Amino acid sequence: MNPPLAILRYLLLLAAAVAMPYYTEISSFPVYISQILLLLCLVRIRERPLTAPYATLLFAAEAVWTAWLVHTYGSMLFILFWSLAVSLFDRHAPALRFQLAGVLLILMNLSLSGAPDARPFEANSGFLALSLVLFRSVKTEVGREELQQLYDELRRKHYELEEARARILEYARIVEDSAQAEERNRIAREIHDDLGHKLIRLKMMLEAVLHIMPEHPDKGMEMIRQVRDQLTDSMESMRKTVRKLKPEEADVHSWSLEKLIEELSREPGFRIRYQVRGAPVPLYPSCEIVLYRNTQEAITNAIRHGGADEIEVELRYGDSSVELTVSNNGTVPKDMGRKGLGVSGMEERTRLVGGELAFDMTGRFAVTTRIPTVRT
Repeated sequence: MNPPLAILRYLLLLAAAVAMPYYTEISSFPVYISQILLLLCLVRIRERPLTAPYATLLFAAEAVWTAWLVHTYGSMLFILFWSLAVSLFDRHAPALRFQLAGVLLILMNLSLSGAPDARPFEANSGFLALSLVLFRSVKTEVGREELQQLYDELRRKHYELEEARARILEYARIVEDSAQAEERNRIAREIHDDLGHKLIRLKMMLEAVLHIMPEHPDKGMEMIRQVRDQLTDSMESMRKTVRKLKPEEADVHSWSLEKLIEELSREPGFRIRYQVRGAPVPLYPSCEIVLYRNTQEAITNAIRHGGADEIEVELRYGDSSVELTVSNNGTVPKDMGRKGLGVSGMEERTRLVGGELAFDMTGRFAVTTRIPTVRT
């Protein structure tokens, strides 16, 4: 049984048994004590785990015994029905509690009829008040348990989302590393199969020239000219391979902060200052995109919503992270309040790469994007 309910149940039972002798004279005190002890035995037995038939039978036995005691002694023993009502709120279903409480109320009034020194008004008032309090407390407890379950479920979902995000980040890094490794392997095979074979053949031709040249200078010169022509072809092949290694100029600068700031600086009406601090480290393309998009959004918001005409962009490379701060001299909001699509998009992009977004509204309004990095 629920400990608070069990304590209340025993307190009511003992209060009725102890108060009874003070209000009504008892002819045989030992008999009275033995009858109360029998009731206590029924209460203790009902606390054990029982099957439905036995639980119903014992409940009925306790109710009948309580009614007999109240009818025999009257006075304050009606509190025993209050104690019995408390037991309804431990194991019985909510719908059954109303029915059993009604049965106990009727049984209590029947036992009070003809009882010595009966007090039906106090008995009924107390029974109804106690039942109402218990119904409300149980309902509150059920609501609290449901909220706790909902909180636990949300927390579990949060952990699952965090694990899924970590797996996605790890998968993205693996895909990028795999793509780079595959491209390096392709270029290595191309160099080995094409340029490597040509160089080996040229080496063999030069060795042949060393043997032929003393006796057949004309033939040796002809072979040297062939080596020269083939070297020209090999150099052209090497240039093609190098051009494949170097991405297109548009791809190189597509997510460049320098290019973005250079383009925005051409716009009249505001100034942009850009600084880089620390030792730069190579960043994953996904991180470069996040920095580019967040800078673009921060500058746009500063001009559109803050009315700024001076913007500072600072990129700081640390030992374990890279930080991008975009500050402006525009109007500083009192609080972020309801975040629009732009700010929500910045936060979402940053979280996807394992970073965090912070706002500073103490002086100049500033937005800082912090992304973890790994130095090799």
